[in-house]
Amino acid sequence: METRRHRAKASAIPRVALNERLLSAVERLVVSSVAITAASLAAAPDGLGLSLQQWRVLVILASVDRIRVGEIARDLGTSLPTASRIVHRLARRGLVVIERDETDRRAFDVRSTPAGAGLRDEIVERRRAGLRIALAAVSPHLEGAHGLIDELAAALTISRPHAVAAAGDRRPDPTTSPADPFAIHPDGPGS
Repeated sequence: METRRHRAKASAIPRVALNERLLSAVERLVVSSVAITAASLAAAPDGLGLSLQQWRVLVILASVDRIRVGEIARDLGTSLPTASRIVHRLARRGLVVIERDETDRRAFDVRSTPAGAGLRDEIVERRRAGLRIALAAVSPHLEGAHGLIDELAAALTISRPHAVAAAGDRRPDPTTSPADPFAIHPDGPGS
């Protein structure tokens, strides 16, 4: 039986009617953003084109001094051997350094090199240049929209584990890690 108090509490929660137009618009935005990132990765200098997973490792490393390979595997939602291969490819390119953990000799830590951080920053700037071009075409219509966009980005970040599960992906929840490769950092590295 629904009580008056229960109805009042439930009505205090804002409800947004999700319509197909909104869903399609957000989906186009996400797909377009991934495409701009992929183009930025493909345009990396000196033949250093990165895969999306290699990019995600560089972004993870932007938020930590060092991280274990096992934590990278969890953040990527992949196996330890796969994460290890990705990290070793980055190390061969001089973008990361792999070091034995001093406190646990069985574990290995990964940290970004200056070259890795520089490449990440260059790709971020290339991606932002693409976004600036797109935003220039619509900027008068988006005045003051940053709050709404920030709210949407936060909602997408919070709901990601549920969305991944709904899509049938059974990988570990990447949001349990302190280094979230898709976190929104308005002015920080990896944004």
